[in-house]
Amino acid sequence: MGLKALYNYNVVLLVVILILSILVNINEATKTTTKKQNDDDDQSSYATFNETQSFFEELIIKPLPRGKLMTHVQFTTEWNSNFLEKSTFQHYDLFPRSIGDLITRVGIEEFTLVFTQGRWSYSEWGYPVRAAPVGVELIAWMKPLEKGIDAQWRELTHSLSGLFCASMQFLYQVPHHTSSPNRSFRPEGESNIYNYNGDGNEEDSFSSSTTTPAIKLNNGTIVPLELRYGILPRESVCTENLTPWVKLLPCREQSGLGKLLNPHKLYDVHYHSMSITIRKICNKNNNNNNSNDNDSSCSSPTLEIVQSLTIVNDLNNHQHQQQETIETNLDNLFGLKGNTGLSACPLASRSKIYIQKQPSLNTNLKITNIGNNNNNNNNNNNNNNNNNNNNIDQQSDNNNKNGEKETDNFYIYDLMKYSTNKPLKLKINWLKNFKRKYETPVVAHSHLTGYGQERGGIATQIFNTENYAINVTYFQAIPWYLRLYFHTLKFNIETSEKSMDGIRNDGDSSSSSPFLLYKNISPAETRSSPSTIELSFEMPPNSVASMSIEFDKVFLHYTEHPPDANRGFDLGSGVVTAFIKSSNGIDGDAIHLEWSNETYNNNNNRGNHKSSIIPVRIYTEGLLITLPTPDFSMLYNVITLTGTVFALFFGSMINILIRRFKNTFTGNDFVSDRPIAKIYRRILRFIDGK
Repeated sequence: MGLKALYNYNVVLLVVILILSILVNINEATKTTTKKQNDDDDQSSYATFNETQSFFEELIIKPLPRGKLMTHVQFTTEWNSNFLEKSTFQHYDLFPRSIGDLITRVGIEEFTLVFTQGRWSYSEWGYPVRAAPVGVELIAWMKPLEKGIDAQWRELTHSLSGLFCASMQFLYQVPHHTSSPNRSFRPEGESNIYNYNGDGNEEDSFSSSTTTPAIKLNNGTIVPLELRYGILPRESVCTENLTPWVKLLPCREQSGLGKLLNPHKLYDVHYHSMSITIRKICNKNNNNNNSNDNDSSCSSPTLEIVQSLTIVNDLNNHQHQQQETIETNLDNLFGLKGNTGLSACPLASRSKIYIQKQPSLNTNLKITNIGNNNNNNNNNNNNNNNNNNNNIDQQSDNNNKNGEKETDNFYIYDLMKYSTNKPLKLKINWLKNFKRKYETPVVAHSHLTGYGQERGGIATQIFNTENYAINVTYFQAIPWYLRLYFHTLKFNIETSEKSMDGIRNDGDSSSSSPFLLYKNISPAETRSSPSTIELSFEMPPNSVASMSIEFDKVFLHYTEHPPDANRGFDLGSGVVTAFIKSSNGIDGDAIHLEWSNETYNNNNNRGNHKSSIIPVRIYTEGLLITLPTPDFSMLYNVITLTGTVFALFFGSMINILIRRFKNTFTGNDFVSDRPIAKIYRRILRFIDGK
């Protein structure tokens, strides 16, 4: 009877537990549904979006003077989603997961990372698609989190260091590599970016010096963004940086334009620059419901990752030295195996090749699709009867049939119309020693002054070759071990008419100088932060701006020197931001490529920030400074001498103290009658006590 009652009691208890669990689950489901409905109502009142991910790839080819050729490969991945939801960064398709995790952990609004080997010649080649200094450059815009900006910067540098196999952790561990410019950098993205002046008002001036870029949250709060700028001029670039960069691409190097990423060819070039940019843009197709709003109030932004690679090949080798023209094809230029040609990546929504015509120059550019000849296309043969060289200018009808287009500035090939069976194989021919018609509007150069290992100086010159005034911003970060004397800072502008001083020797700004618009000078803290100089001024037409400052070289501790101390210390490039009229770039060849509608649509359309003035970034030369270097060989000499003395001294002393003397003389042994032998026997008997 007792067992039966216990059994019934257990059954009743189990039924009660099941009923309670069902009620709890129903209650939680009701709460979740209500919360989801509320969130959906809030989000529907804030934005509507289309969940899509797309991938684009583009190749730009531009012949340069003296037998050089620039090729710029750009891969763009766009992600349209509701980034206010935490679950958004848990599901990935084309967008790389490693970058998405980094964005959520660090609070990145935008960042640009560039690896560069060599220096771009602005005066000879014009402006590149994306300018970069020598070494590694990192520009990060972050929204403050609870952990603090310094902790966010530390996590960002260490994460990128592990992701791209680089030494970017030194941007945090060695503080003099990091600075925060006020005017030289602005966010490239155009989604929800405001210029905030601190009093709750918003301004539309994109280049305003009194405002700080900020973002507006869903609740209407405006949060200013924090900028961190770091540069490692000593960092070398190699294939271990390229491999993780390629792995972020949907098709990697297996198909599409990724097949051109052959490390054996990419690093055997005159100039090499590899970059990755993360930013948010306002996609018009994703904001149809807010078409009346401006771009600054973009309700559902698009997250964009842009991976670009710019190389300059020097084709003036032994084969072409005696020739007046340069002839090459993409297969040989990038070392494609088996001359397989090019076709689109299967995951790409757009895959195009742009070849810049430069109509104002006498390049005699000729392009031939040698893949069509192998396919025995009858239409091509009929169109090419009167043109054996396959000049593109005389084949417009044939090009249109093959999906190839021609604009005022580019020849365009659509790789979506080619396949692995019928790939695109281009052969390019142009005049080697053609001359540029226009000078580059603004160029800058830096060099060291002084001599010896005690004192020195830095001098910078900026040239304006245009016939109109140009606003320029100059920024230079100088490490703490160069002790600057700010009273020696000199700045003047020379024109064909007169010379105007902007900063006197006492460091004060001249009130009578109308061209000096902004000045921010920050001294360094020893072993903590660098000295920074940031000047904004207006350069008159055909003028030269000169800046110079003197410094003392600090004696460093021997542990602070690099392994190759006698080579010297690398000083990062100065940053020059020039605001140039875009109309001038269209007429000439110097700055046309920077904001071409065919390549960089986002840079040319900034909503309310549309203007005929375009910011162009220029970097000066990287400098090599020799500091007082100790004789590191003395360390090894002292260690060797000290070790020898100690070995002889302690070896002899231990031998005397530990060795036990014993009389080995016996009567049967030979006994010498020499005096020294007698003295020796007496000493032994004295020791033995006999």
